[in-house]
Amino acid sequence: MNALCADLTWKLNVGSDPKVAELASHVGELRATWHNGWCERSYQLPRRVRHLLCRGPKYTPHQTSSLSTLLGRMQQIYSNAQVCESDVCYHGEPDLDRLMQTSRDPALLLWSWQEWRRAVGPPIRMLYPAVVNLMNQGARNNGYSDIGECWREELETPDLEQVVEELYRQVEPLYKLLHAVVRYRLGQLYGTELVPPTEPIPAHLL
Repeated sequence: MNALCADLTWKLNVGSDPKVAELASHVGELRATWHNGWCERSYQLPRRVRHLLCRGPKYTPHQTSSLSTLLGRMQQIYSNAQVCESDVCYHGEPDLDRLMQTSRDPALLLWSWQEWRRAVGPPIRMLYPAVVNLMNQGARNNGYSDIGECWREELETPDLEQVVEELYRQVEPLYKLLHAVVRYRLGQLYGTELVPPTEPIPAHLL
């Protein structure tokens, strides 16, 4: 069942077939029912083994279906969105990807960057609160305070925030150097009026 769920998730990520979304929702409900029941019956296993197999969010079948539906809608918005200029329309992939890779027209790049985010961002953003709420419910069903605690536990690093901060401090000099080199090259290409030498790189020109 895990393999089937993974296959359906992949198909949803590369397309927006409503039938696949409906099947994924149904299979997700079945998997949640099976997994929850299995964990409830596995009390005879060693505690550590049971914890490893049953940790993570614990969704009810209804929560699983609702979450799958919301994530499917997000994917449909992303996959089906397009932006148009005059009589020419672009889909995100591959049209805008190709445009961003090949065009050297700053105005066109800025237009595509902004319009794509206007087409995709607001409708997806409206769904996020419900998604976060469902994820937090699933986490609390299994004893976590929220989904963030659940995700952090999977890394098995108690001082995760400190580790991340230390890793960032280690790579920060290289990152700043790389940023400066890229900014310099873009300044040569587009001019320092568009890419000031002491300011962040305009995202649409990367």
